[in-house]
Parts: sequence; structure tokens; C-alpha cells
Amino acid sequence: MKKVSVIITVYNTEKYLNKCLDSLVNQTYENIEIILVNDGSIDNSEKICLSYAKEYKNIYYFYQDNQGQQSAQYNGLKKATGDYVLFVDADDWIENNMIADMLGMFGDVDMITSGYIAENMAGTTKRKVCDAIEEGAYFAKEGYEYILNNFFIYKHERTKGLLNNKACKIFKRDKALRAMEMSNMGISIEEDFLFVFCYLMLAESIYVSHNCYYHYLQNENSISHSFVEHYLSERELVYDKVISTLINFGHEKLVPEYQKRFYYDIVRSLPSYMKFENINTAVLNYYPLMMETLKGKKIAIYGFGQRGIALYKWLHLEFKEIDLVGIIDIGKFGEKYDDYVIKDLDKDLLEACDYVIITMVDDNACLNVKERLNERGVDDSRIIKLATKDLLAIFL
Repeated sequence: MKKVSVIITVYNTEKYLNKCLDSLVNQTYENIEIILVNDGSIDNSEKICLSYAKEYKNIYYFYQDNQGQQSAQYNGLKKATGDYVLFVDADDWIENNMIADMLGMFGDVDMITSGYIAENMAGTTKRKVCDAIEEGAYFAKEGYEYILNNFFIYKHERTKGLLNNKACKIFKRDKALRAMEMSNMGISIEEDFLFVFCYLMLAESIYVSHNCYYHYLQNENSISHSFVEHYLSERELVYDKVISTLINFGHEKLVPEYQKRFYYDIVRSLPSYMKFENINTAVLNYYPLMMETLKGKKIAIYGFGQRGIALYKWLHLEFKEIDLVGIIDIGKFGEKYDDYVIKDLDKDLLEACDYVIITMVDDNACLNVKERLNERGVDDSRIIKLATKDLLAIFL
């Protein structure tokens, strides 16, 4: 019987820890060790951990000064002796048959995935979440490229192919240790995503299950629900790591697709991390990489109010690899801005540009502009409205 190491990182979770540990000591699978890593808790978590470690011989307790979850998981992984490893957050819990069922699904594979049941703090709202990728076994020489292609965003849909978290998955310990070392960048976001991505580079076989055993408590105070000051700079680090890893492991042909999907995910996640009221302002002012796809293209700006001027400054002054060929604003026709004379719907200008970016906020106004552009031979594929769903269309 293969041995499974369950690693739990503990930080001020006295309210939930008993339920978590009870779900582990009552697993139907017998050959497990439970490794508790206390990441500097200042509540009664240590007392609870020591009580369980005293009662159960397969529970091992370790303390470290507060260094963050990734550090705690890494140190726990180095202490582990199992063939496989499962990560569990101390405020979550798992079904009693989780380990036995997952290990019994498909022989000796490198990673087994499952879904989770999301619960609010009151326990009154529950929903099941599982991988979008179809259930079944995937091997490196057969369907593995499909996994890599759809891991980040599934078939161009607004969901990830594989859940990008460590929980809900059973990993081989040796590969998990290497993936942890590859992904250890000292960042506060996307730690799980980067770990799972690096693990996929090492794995040769995966079994995807849509069964849900893991109960995930949606804590509004967690890092995923809080402001991250350095979100964009850390996101760039993750981006660079992903692209270089793809190249190093011989997956160069996947790089363009991952680039586009990275930009999409950044736009979608900016409001929750950066607390911007207007997602487009966030992209415009803080993430020039978003326009990488428009390199070498000729752009005309339609609408030269506050948003149009902000876009102009970015494109013309900050990102010169995009060719700004003109500015259109009927209300400001004939006015001069820097070296540009603002035009109306000038035929030569419309024919010269690859894209017209509409910067107006009002949907009805944008629709009217779009119809007028269509009448002058600019089809929808060349029109970008500076709003999330339309901006994303050029990247996917």
C-alpha cells in the first residue's frame, strides 16, 4: 500500500482546525502521515496541533516563524516520507474516502485531480467546482498536449481547464518537491497556479476526476480576496517564468497561445486584486504588456475625452511599437494635439489603420459610432471598444 503524506499549513485557524484534522484521522485509507506546519500562529492553533499529535502516532508537528504558506508547504514537503502528497488548508476539510477513492481510480499515475465543494463562512451556500477538462487518463505520448493546451483557459472559454490549486490533487512526492523548488519565487499571488504548471512540466501521466471530495471554505480575509499591492509586478514575474519554462521543456509552440491567455486572465482578475472600479483604466494605466498583440499594428483612436487622451499617452509615448496613425473626434474636429490634427471620419485615415479603438463609455454612443464606421467600410473585426469583453476579443 502506497504511503500518502498529507501536509497542512496552519496559521491562526483555531476555529476550523479540529474539523480539518478530524476529517484526516478518519480517512478510510490507512497508510497516511499527517504533517502539521504551524506558520507562526498566535492563537490556540498550536495547542490543538499538539493535542492531536499526542493522540495520533501518524501526526507530526513542526513550528516555524511566520514565512507564508508557500514556505510552510515547502518545509512540510521536505519532512514528508510518503510516495504521494496531498495539500490541505487548515480551514478546509475533506471527505473520509477522498484518499482511498483517488488512489484507487487509475493505477500509478503522476497526478490525480478532483473537484471541490465551495462553502461560505456560514456553511449555507455550497457549489461544486471541478476541472473543465474531460474525465479520464492522459499520458505524455497520447493526450498530454491537450492538457497543456487547455490547462490555463479551457478551449477559449472563461474557465481554467484544470483547477489551478494544490488542493484537490494527489501528487508524487519527488516530483512535487522539484515543482515546488521550480516555482518558489517569493510571490504572494498565483503560487498554486505556478506550482501546478511546473508540476505539469514534470508529469508524464494524469488522471482527471470530476468527483468532489474537498470542502473549500471561502474566507473573505484570505489572500485571494484581498488587495495585493504588487499584483502587476508579480504577475509579470509569473508570466516570465511560465514562458521560459515552456521553452526550456520544449513546448515553444505553446508560447503564443499562453501569451494570449495570460493577457485575458490579467484583464479578468484585475478588479479583484487591484480594487479598480474601472477595469479598462487599470489595464490602460498599469499594464502595457496587454497590448503586446497589437505590436506593429496601425491604430486610430475614436473619441478624445479623458479615456482617449489616456490611451493616446500610453500608445504614443509609452508603447511606440504600436503605430498611432490618427485621432478621430467629430466634436473636436480640426483641433491639434501634439503633432496630430484631430479628424472626423476621414476615409484615408480609416483605410490606413488596422484597428479603430472606441474610447467612449456610453454603450449607445459606441453602437452609433460602430454603425458609422461600418458604413465607411470598417468591419467589426477592426473595431475595438475599450471595454472588457470587446478588448478581450482581440486576444483570443
